[in-house]
Amino acid sequence: MHIDSFRISPPYRRVRSEGAGAARMRSLFQVCLLGVSFLMFLLGNASADSGHTDLRHRDKDAETDAVRRPAVAQGNFRITAAYEGRFVDETAAINASQGLTSTREFDAFDTHRGVFDVTATVPLTSWTGARARLAGGFASENSDDSAGSSDSETGTFGAGFDLFVRDPDLGSFTLGAGYERFEGDDDYEANAYQGRVELKVFFPDLGSGPVDWFVDFQYARRDDAGASRDFVPNRDTFSVEGGVGWYFGENIQWIMGGRWSLAENDDAEIEDREGFAGIRWFLPVQAGMSAEFDFRGHAGVSDYQEDSFGSDGRFVYGVRGGVTLRFRSGGTLLESIRAYD
Repeated sequence: MHIDSFRISPPYRRVRSEGAGAARMRSLFQVCLLGVSFLMFLLGNASADSGHTDLRHRDKDAETDAVRRPAVAQGNFRITAAYEGRFVDETAAINASQGLTSTREFDAFDTHRGVFDVTATVPLTSWTGARARLAGGFASENSDDSAGSSDSETGTFGAGFDLFVRDPDLGSFTLGAGYERFEGDDDYEANAYQGRVELKVFFPDLGSGPVDWFVDFQYARRDDAGASRDFVPNRDTFSVEGGVGWYFGENIQWIMGGRWSLAENDDAEIEDREGFAGIRWFLPVQAGMSAEFDFRGHAGVSDYQEDSFGSDGRFVYGVRGGVTLRFRSGGTLLESIRAYD
């Protein structure tokens, strides 16, 4: 699950309300993380009782070779913790109509977010599998005129569920849905609902390493309430992300691609066009447990438009770094992605 809130708040800055709001959100976030950990501990125990298919010790006689590998080798789960940072340049929206010119300026701002999620994957049939995810996060947003203090702080928690068809030697097709809850300063709150379709194609090693091609279509509806401001950003977000993951050996993957998104409501819209690149490094820890380190960066252009105002494209960029602990997963990154996740 991934619900893209392209920003915590709209271009108009909110005045931070001091008091119990931020402390309440921190406590809520901590309780959410404890709940997530407990629930996924139960899921992990349930998956441990499911059947186990060891891909590394398959019978290689001619009859067995004709049998297709299962969609999910065995039930497994993983825990991820990550930091995400996003930085947006200042811009100005210009209205030149009926011989009059007016300009609306928007400050540069940056968003910093810590995220935590637990994902469990289980087999349903030899062709299909299911994936459940619980997540929590805490973010702060700062603008250039905030003197170093957060303009806003927002806590999030949510859940997602995917159904997929997969052949570990060919590719996969996924249908998913998700929900995310936002709560922050000034009694700000929002609910987001998401649907997604993802297609992956697995290429074998043709001499330069295996390759995973992917494309992901997402739609999210986010309804905001509670905070007093000039612009209420209830919005629909459409996004398409596509790219390639190229394996250098079985435990290192280089990822690159592009992403387009459009967030709009009755009054305004934001269109983002970005490219991204990153690397995933897999490290076996012990039998049945491994660690993955994921580092990515992205950069592009964002356009904001409101009624008769239009803005010049402003530069946006960001970074993400995270670590994932896998339990009962594959012995390599290639095997984990294609036959377990």
